[in-house]
Amino acid sequence: GKHAEAFALCRRLLACPEVPDDRRQGIAHNRDFSVPAMVEAASAYPDVLVGNLVAGSRNAEVTVTLVAGPDREATEQTLNSFLHCCTDLSRVGRFLVVDAGLSAQDRAALRKRYGFVEFARRRSGDGTGAQLARLRAQIGGRFWLHLGQGWRFFGPENYITRLSAVLDAEPQVFQVGINYGDAVKLTGTCAAESEVRRSPDAGRYVLAEVVASGPAMFDTARLDQAGGLDSSDADPIAELGQRAL
Repeated sequence: GKHAEAFALCRRLLACPEVPDDRRQGIAHNRDFSVPAMVEAASAYPDVLVGNLVAGSRNAEVTVTLVAGPDREATEQTLNSFLHCCTDLSRVGRFLVVDAGLSAQDRAALRKRYGFVEFARRRSGDGTGAQLARLRAQIGGRFWLHLGQGWRFFGPENYITRLSAVLDAEPQVFQVGINYGDAVKLTGTCAAESEVRRSPDAGRYVLAEVVASGPAMFDTARLDQAGGLDSSDADPIAELGQRAL
């Protein structure tokens, strides 16, 4: 409880425009101190939340996707932590998983534990580009939140509301990443006030010059207008970034 309270307090302070930048980094470092305990708490199986979720339709406004590799526990930790931390979970209409190496036994276990999850159609031997292109082809709604593979969430947040609000506020943007600087680990940093923009539902955010490779939300129509995802590319996100420059 105290870690969650300390984390929330630090985030509230960091959201205040009046806080000097020289104090922000110290606050960000204190925020990250609480993260290991919060990661652990968010990894527990959320049985009540799971019981309230049902499989959605192809045309749901918001679809959440992830890649399930051979390590079933890693997939469960991604699902569990996202369900715990996404405080506007009711806005998610559909969960879609691409199987990238699960055993038949593990796939059956995931189906049993997470009955709301739908497995995407795939072909054996699909590379990263083919996996992402196949996911995109099975999404009919506007917002696509791709969680990637092996990520764990720890901070409670209105993820759907905030990410979609950035897309609404920035009509030239087709993707919004979750991690500042597309970080893959704790950095103890946050954006300087001079870098940030704000909108009522999005809060504080930063425009970047590169496409994020970590968890991110796409506006599907804008993604398609930018050329979409190349199914033959080994790193379709990097290739998309080159085309978007």
